[in-house]
Amino acid sequence: MNQYYPHLFQPLRVNTMMLKNRIIASTMGIPKSHELLSTTHYGNVSIIDKSVGGAAMTFVSIESAANDNGEFPKHDRDGIRESISVARQYGAKVGTWCVPRLKQDAANDIRAHYDGKQVLAPSPYLTRSGARAVELTLEDIQGIMKQARNDALAIKRFGFDFIYLYVGYEELTTQFLSPVFNKRTDEYGGSLENRMRFTIEHVKTIRNAVGTDFPIVILLGASDYLKGSYQFEEMLELLKRIEDDVDLINVSAGMDMIPGYFPEEQIIEPELGLEAWYSVNGKHCQSIFEPHLTNVHWAKLVKQNFPNKLVGVIGSIMTPKEAEQLLQEGVVDIISMGRPLVADPFLPRKAMQGQIDDIVPCIRCLQCYHSATEHTNVQCSVNPRYRREHRVPLKLEKSEIIKKVIVVGGGPAGCKAAITAHDRGHQVILIEQRDKLGGQLNLAQHEMHKQELKAYRDYLENQINKRDIQVMYKTTATKNLLEQLNGDVVLVAIGASPIRLHFPGEQLEYVDYFENVYPKLDSLKDNVCIVGGGQVGIELAVELLERGKLVTVIEMTDQIASQGHILYRAGLRRLLKRFEKQLTILINSQCLGFSESGVKIINKNGESIIKCDNAIIAVGMKPNREEAFKLYGIADETMMFGDCEKLGQVVGATNDAYFIAANI
Repeated sequence: MNQYYPHLFQPLRVNTMMLKNRIIASTMGIPKSHELLSTTHYGNVSIIDKSVGGAAMTFVSIESAANDNGEFPKHDRDGIRESISVARQYGAKVGTWCVPRLKQDAANDIRAHYDGKQVLAPSPYLTRSGARAVELTLEDIQGIMKQARNDALAIKRFGFDFIYLYVGYEELTTQFLSPVFNKRTDEYGGSLENRMRFTIEHVKTIRNAVGTDFPIVILLGASDYLKGSYQFEEMLELLKRIEDDVDLINVSAGMDMIPGYFPEEQIIEPELGLEAWYSVNGKHCQSIFEPHLTNVHWAKLVKQNFPNKLVGVIGSIMTPKEAEQLLQEGVVDIISMGRPLVADPFLPRKAMQGQIDDIVPCIRCLQCYHSATEHTNVQCSVNPRYRREHRVPLKLEKSEIIKKVIVVGGGPAGCKAAITAHDRGHQVILIEQRDKLGGQLNLAQHEMHKQELKAYRDYLENQINKRDIQVMYKTTATKNLLEQLNGDVVLVAIGASPIRLHFPGEQLEYVDYFENVYPKLDSLKDNVCIVGGGQVGIELAVELLERGKLVTVIEMTDQIASQGHILYRAGLRRLLKRFEKQLTILINSQCLGFSESGVKIINKNGESIIKCDNAIIAVGMKPNREEAFKLYGIADETMMFGDCEKLGQVVGATNDAYFIAANI
């Protein structure tokens, strides 16, 4: 029995399959661009590290449709075989999903627009993106069942360990169950009995194809959170009908919906515009504004109703400690981890060995979720190797020439650069102006929705302390100091500073800047006005709202938190709805200054005074670019990165720092 997490590292039998522990590496949708970026077939699903990292169950993405003999196309077989081999290389069991489809060149799910294909659905509808969904005929449905049989046979015969079925998200199995998508009047629509029919037939077709001795795992969408959709009680009734045909129920919720692919009349949050289409994604892949253990309440209900079935859960289970507690309490039998295994695929091994401080924490930024950035920047904020397995080594080679590297700035970029340069074998000196590392990450300790960032700050500090890196605290990197240190390379990561607009009256006692306020949030009075509705200002507003304050936010532009990606903004808006009685947001409004009477603003309604007890200026940051430029020309090589070069997120700081330091 494992001494650190005895329940997490217990084996588990699923039908004829024995799992070495209770960790499932969630499927994590990978955009097609990943295939182009990878030099090997198996690289496109990022299973290399997850398999070696110690997860018990992994997945391989297979798009090939089997023929009537239950065989994959011959030209795809080598790639599939190699993918299975890679996924199994440290004892993991490997499966793939068997989705409802007619054949490979016919798209019968709502993601069809990626390939310009016609959308097939239970009922016709015109989507907001202009694509027309065409109703599946009875002949089409029979074709789907035939293809399900063929695919299931091929999956079993080819050597996969289990089949994964989606009865959730936006797949046809739940579209037929949902009155939102299913308007049919034949035997597949109308009553609950009819709306369940398609999914029951699909599951039983697959079970009949593979026999009773082959594991079938289903992903269960407890709720899609769409108005007028199926109820949880209806999903439970469906489970009763397929209970004997499935071996493990993995509970999730929400939808992995492509924007614009809701029926036109299904508007969730019309005032959000495009962001409305991402609303339910916040339940499927949670932002920092959603709690941990998001779907545990659903999993508990499933387990209560089906006590003899194996039940798992997906949804912001971020640490081995959280997973262990759920297993210890008997809430579920197995845990799915998605983003934590993107941030650190070796989390299972490290947890098993008690190396908790070495686990890279996921910060739940959603950069790894392609919908967040519309495929413009799909990567991991804390793991530069993710999606770059072909060019980022598991372990850095030592440099043939050992150099003295001076890193200026102890924020996330500077810390990552120092760690990476040290791991290359260089002598590293890290200069930090303050008395502790972390830079702007230190503000996270004061925010309840930023605990992941605090964990990442602590991780970086621990990694610095474990290495032979000289840290010079409370030190300003002057030209004279750098000349005395005589480094071969100077890496400049001195970050950004709060913008100072020098408002009239900002010297008044009730006015302060955001960075000064965070350590004394509890001392603020009940009515607070924040000047600036970017991410800095709005996240401060959230923290104050959570503490029961009345908050007014003044923003010059027409949108709050415009720097955040679309899933961040949708999650933020959903959270702010909880505080409608406490919060006032004034967009297109300019602060003119402060007086004893309050904050003076101007907008389309003219000038006015906002009365408040405290006013906080949070108008953003500016790069310390000029200060960085002054540090050039001292060493043979000088490079700058992070916020001092260009304002950005942790993802940019981490990746730039890694690649620059790794190539010294």
